[in-house]
Amino acid sequence: MTALPSTLEPLVWPYRRLGGRAAVLAILVTAAVCAGAIVVAADAVAASVTGTTTVDNPQRPPDWACEDDDDSTVEAFDPCAAPAEIEIDRSRHAATAVRQLLPETLFAVGGVWLLFTGLLVAGGRVRTVATRTAWTVPPLTLPAAARAYTATTRAPTVSWSTDLDSLAAEARVVAFGDGVTLVTVAGLLGLVWSGLVLYGAARDTDAVWWGPLAAVTGPAILGLGSVLGAPTPGTLGAGLVLAVMGLPFALAPARVASLSARTELIGYRNTSDVEPKSWYVTLNRLFGLAFVTAGVLLAQLPTYLL
Repeated sequence: MTALPSTLEPLVWPYRRLGGRAAVLAILVTAAVCAGAIVVAADAVAASVTGTTTVDNPQRPPDWACEDDDDSTVEAFDPCAAPAEIEIDRSRHAATAVRQLLPETLFAVGGVWLLFTGLLVAGGRVRTVATRTAWTVPPLTLPAAARAYTATTRAPTVSWSTDLDSLAAEARVVAFGDGVTLVTVAGLLGLVWSGLVLYGAARDTDAVWWGPLAAVTGPAILGLGSVLGAPTPGTLGAGLVLAVMGLPFALAPARVASLSARTELIGYRNTSDVEPKSWYVTLNRLFGLAFVTAGVLLAQLPTYLL
């Protein structure tokens, strides 16, 4: 592999000097930074939004259901005794809308790591490859830090909507840093950095021939996913299901193929000798990678990182 300056090589290929524990620490630190950016954005939004909004009380039954109330219910337990309208703290509502992004952000960090591992696992053992591809994730702290910074400077300048649904949407736009040049540039730098790490991991995993392809494909999937639009609970759930279904095929296709064959041969002798052909293992791996990629894109996990 082409040598890099001694000052850059530890940043691009740190796995050459650091072991598995450092790789796990890198994942945890990345998750902490990305989650911390969400918390910082939520606090910035909360500090810039003021006032309350009056809405219908969702805990109170409709008026027609309370017309025939015979007053026999103890008032403390009578839903019809609840006020028809309540005051919602707009600051808390906006901050909650941002903090709700935390679980999806953590899923995104793990999903990117597993996706990159699946791209290269054919060249070596899963544990070894995963240790190396773990270092493709820390570059994504660049856009996370940029988002946190822009949220603190942008939130006080926003004319926040009085409608609660619009307020929540605006809060998430600020947290994501949509349309901010600094966030876009940081995201591009993070993708290029991740691609360099992925390329080096491919070369060091003896996956030479598809190293450049993986280095381009992986970041391209993230870049595409980040522009697909805002995720919804439905697409998130369906995407995660697809990704989980594809993981066994992507990471251990030979075992999945062997298990499938042995299941079909129940009742026969010497089923432990069944060994799938290489083309069938490759087909299973491609099937798994397709499912993982589709799941990541459907869940729009890159949106939470870039």
